Amino acid sequence: MSIKEAIDAPAIQLSEWMRIDNEVTQSMIVSFISAMLQYFGRKEEDMNSFQVKKIVDDIISKYYYFRIEDVCLCFKMARTNIKTYGKFYGVIDGGTIMGWFAAYDKQRDEHIAAHQPTHHLQITLTQLQGKITKR
Repeated sequence: MSIKEAIDAPAIQLSEWMRIDNEVTQSMIVSFISAMLQYFGRKEEDMNSFQVKKIVDDIISKYYYFRIEDVCLCFKMARTNIKTYGKFYGVIDGGTIMGWFAAYDKQRDEHIAAHQPTHHLQITLTQLQGKITKR
């Protein structure tokens, strides 16, 4: 999956998933975190359930506009793109995970900005200027 594919996925944001079923949404993100702990050879005890819950809450609160695909891709890219997401020093904690999300969000924003159609903005500005001059 690429950032483009994640952005083009059905537009169901985390905030909408939470409204539909917050328990399932939180459980899904917890499972992503558990998988990352296992992938890096860490024990789930490295982050207790309270810490995981707080990180899940932080992710949903700060990145409410992400889709589930964004969350999945963020964790995948954290595993495979050490240069951008940082080297692994044997510890996965809340700061590490939120750092991954910040790095992914930056890449996502850059992709959106690079692929945003400028003609739509120009039409909107032209229409706006026409309305202003008619007044």
